[in-house]
Amino acid sequence: MQYAHFHKSVVEVREIVASLPAAPNIRRESLQNLKANAIEVGDHDSIGYLVLQEISATERHYSYAMCAFDTYYRNKYSTLWAKVEAGMKLLGLKISGLVWGHGEKPWRLLISCLTILVLLGFVNFWSVMPRIGWNDTHRGVDVIVYVFRRFLDVSPDGTFKGFEFVDVVAVIMRYVYIGLFISILYKSISHR
Repeated sequence: MQYAHFHKSVVEVREIVASLPAAPNIRRESLQNLKANAIEVGDHDSIGYLVLQEISATERHYSYAMCAFDTYYRNKYSTLWAKVEAGMKLLGLKISGLVWGHGEKPWRLLISCLTILVLLGFVNFWSVMPRIGWNDTHRGVDVIVYVFRRFLDVSPDGTFKGFEFVDVVAVIMRYVYIGLFISILYKSISHR
């Protein structure tokens, strides 16, 4: 399987993925070939699976590069700069996976958005509570509601305005998450 290439071939994708080489760099190249083949034959159901498998192999590749796993990685990523670059790419992949599941897990987009907004609400507590007090914020709920309303741009109550950076982050998040949502929506409609 290490040297196999598929071109307009109808194959059982999951069986072939289970037989791919364990080396992450070779596995990633094979998965890219399988993904191109799936696009050519119109196997849209397998594309998402192959994308996630490819990202998993890429993450393992960069983690091996950072720790100089074997001779190949010690030679290819011999400098500190190369290891730092691999680490930054790995961090980017991890963040992408957490925020929106690399565009293949839409529910992660909702969970990450809600989690970040709640955390921003808790950060706002430190600014609002000394000014207003616990009871006047309905046990802090109004502070969190303020952040959600700022995110949705639904006339938030200025009484519960806290740190300025929380408002800025909520507004930036609005546009980033709209863009990510449109990307997921486009993928699901276009079948790639």
